Amino acid sequence: MMKGFVYGFLVILATAACVCAAAPQPAIVAGPDDWTVEVTFEHLQQIVVKSSDDKPGRFWYTIVTLTNNTKRDIDFYPKCELMTDTFQIIPAGRGVSAAVFEQIKSRHKSRYPFLEYLEKTNNKINPPRKG
Repeated sequence: MMKGFVYGFLVILATAACVCAAAPQPAIVAGPDDWTVEVTFEHLQQIVVKSSDDKPGRFWYTIVTLTNNTKRDIDFYPKCELMTDTFQIIPAGRGVSAAVFEQIKSRHKSRYPFLEYLEKTNNKINPPRKG
């Protein structure tokens, strides 16, 4: 009797394991009215910029490229934060002068001629223009 119970329990467990293993992986599939934006990030880079008192400051940045492949404008409200090793959260750009972004823009002008400061962008990502 006990042997039958153990074998029955093992069969139920094996069946449950097979059913779970055969289940499809869930996926997020965009519907016809949903939009997606293609996002690419450059590796983290640093730049050293001298301030007005001739003291060098080290700044870290990344370049994010967003591509709207839909046929309509997409609302975009960027927010970027840095978490330190002590778990402090610092909003991106806090205490950073406009001269830092201008040097970054100058450094990458050949590859990214339309580089915009994330905090200064308008809140729309336009689709590609034809023609």
